[in-house]
Amino acid sequence: MVLSDAKDKNALALSNIRRIILEKDLDCMNDSSHRTAKYVRIPIPLKRESKQRKVSLKVSQLIAFHKNSIIREKQKLGVSDYGLLWISFFRGIIVAVVLERLLLH
Repeated sequence: MVLSDAKDKNALALSNIRRIILEKDLDCMNDSSHRTAKYVRIPIPLKRESKQRKVSLKVSQLIAFHKNSIIREKQKLGVSDYGLLWISFFRGIIVAVVLERLLLH
């Protein structure tokens, strides 16, 4: 009985604290001087179209082909992104070992 009373008191105290915090937050949100004094609008520069023109159509097609091939390989192998990373890591090790054997021996 004493334990449940202590839990009830703690729960009541926590709910009172939450209520007080919420009231203070609402007061701050309703205060108009608070908004103008604290927040400053920073202008964001617009992207120029010239950067988009630099990327040619063939490069865009190559990027799209590469993304589609990655999705196709993931579905064909039935692995996640993480699994595909491990596969490519081990494939790179094999290629490096083969090249090292061919060039240095």
